[in-house]
Parts: sequence; structure tokens; C-alpha cells
Amino acid sequence: MSHLKNVLRLVGCCLEFEEPVMVYEYVESITLSDLLYKKGDHKTRESLSWGKRLRIANEVASAIVFLHTGFTTPIIHRDIKPHKVIIDQNSGVAKIVDFSLSISLPPGELEVQDGILCGTFWYLDPECASLGIVTQKTDVYSFGVLLLQLLTGNKSLDSMQSNIEEGNAMDRVNSTIFKDPNLPTMVELYIKERDVIDIADPTLLERHGVEIRQQLEDYLDLVKRCISSKGEDRPYMIHVARELHRIENCFRALTIGQI
Repeated sequence: MSHLKNVLRLVGCCLEFEEPVMVYEYVESITLSDLLYKKGDHKTRESLSWGKRLRIANEVASAIVFLHTGFTTPIIHRDIKPHKVIIDQNSGVAKIVDFSLSISLPPGELEVQDGILCGTFWYLDPECASLGIVTQKTDVYSFGVLLLQLLTGNKSLDSMQSNIEEGNAMDRVNSTIFKDPNLPTMVELYIKERDVIDIADPTLLERHGVEIRQQLEDYLDLVKRCISSKGEDRPYMIHVARELHRIENCFRALTIGQI
């Protein structure tokens, strides 16, 4: 994967220590989490325009698509979230980092059973949490939550995770939290029946106004499909990437006055 611009490049591995040390390229960067939520840095937040958010979403999506389709054994990241995405301060390119929880699907198989449940609360696919089955849709769910946070700019998704600190990964999760994967998740309940203007980051509306309302609605509709409780109702990442690309093209056309 080291040729991908949207994945932090692995330089090598050092075996001279008690535990092997992974060596990555040095990138002067900021995490997407800090970019969205850094306290007291309103300028940084304001600089995260709708166009930049769409670009970040598209770049992360393209990397996940490659992980899912570029190998005979597709790689499932299992911990997609703002904390695991860095933005290169020089190029502005978004890069996925930390594959410590990733798992490969067996050749020719669409799923893999894993006895150790991995991921981060709120980003964790409820079907995976309940059944222990990892599929490509596992990453789709996590990415859907990331998309929602890019839209809202809310670390806590209102009061949903007020007691949970961003980036607090749980390597092992008590699956009884997700007793029924068919029930709506709290993330689904958060956006159900809510108007996109009510939950979108106010800085987006201050800058672009109602001109981007249709794009915001299309974006939120994509989020809803990605975070569906049932994996079969979620799109594959390649379809998610295509829709994001379409929305980004609509925004570019709008900004240059073509529509």
C-alpha cells in the first residue's frame, strides 16, 4: 500500500528492539480530529470549508476502496475515525494511519469471523459487534460516522457520547452493548427525521448559505445509508466513493458558476 498517497507510507521495520518497531515516513500533519475539534482554534475550524471537507472525504474513501478491492485478500481497517486520519500540512492530502486492528478477508470469502472484537465505540458496526463477523460493510459503517462528523463538526454528536473521549479505542468490546443489530443505532436515531440545516456545522452555512443545501441533503442521505444497522442495506465503498465524487463535482461546478 506504500504507493498510495492517501495512506501513510511504511518505510520499514526495525528488529533491534524487544518489540519490532514500524518506521513510517515523517509528515508534518494534524489529525482530522484536531482539525475539527481543537479547542480555542476557531480559525482552524473556519478554514475547513465545505470543499475541503468533501476533498478529505473523497481521499479517505478512495484509500478504503483500494484496501477493499486492490488485493486478493481485501483489507478491512476496522477503526476508521477522525483520529486515524491525518492531514499533511504541506500538501493538504488526507492519509489513513494505524492498521493495528486491520484484518484480511480469506481468499474468495466475503466475511471473516473474529473472536476478538476490535474498534472504537460509536464507530463500531453493530452487526460486527453482535455477531463477530467482519465484512467490507464494517468499514462502511465507521466511514459513515466519520462523514457525519465532517458534516456536523460535533465531537460529541450532541449528548450522545458526552462521556466518551474521542480516540478512546476499545480493543475488546462487550458485545452485550449491541444486543440486537437490527435495532436502530444511536447514530441513526441522532439524525432520523432531522433537517440537514439543523445539524450541519454553522460555519458551512455562514460561508456558503443555502446554495449548497441540495449537496448537504444528498450527503446526509449517503450518511444514512452508510450507518444503516443492517450491513446488507449499506452500499459498498466503491459506490460511496462515486457518490462523494459526484457531490464534490457539483460543488466545483457551483463555485465556478457552471450551474
